[in-house]
Amino acid sequence: MLFIDQPSGVGYSYGSKIDSQVETSAVAFYEAIQLFYEAFPKYSQLPFHLFGESFAGRYIPIFADYIVKRNLEAVDRFIPIQSVGIGNGWINPLIQLKYAAQMACESNCK
Repeated sequence: MLFIDQPSGVGYSYGSKIDSQVETSAVAFYEAIQLFYEAFPKYSQLPFHLFGESFAGRYIPIFADYIVKRNLEAVDRFIPIQSVGIGNGWINPLIQLKYAAQMACESNCK
């Protein structure tokens, strides 16, 4: 299992270049996976599962789409993406934000 904080500057991630755009962060993520496969080629044939939670609802679909498109170009090492998952995803902020306080304060979830 490989954990990557994305986009740069969140969680425990760090670096000199902070990319605040989800679309361009997909490029950095893809390049990181390519470097991982270069360093550990034995993992490059295993199924690739892309999962995230919360704000990942915004970037996981974009990253998955970028990987699929790059796989079709067949320029780099193929990333055998098999599944995508999002937990408690921030999918539509315009709708979700309106209900955030109610969900946090009045939810029956335990």
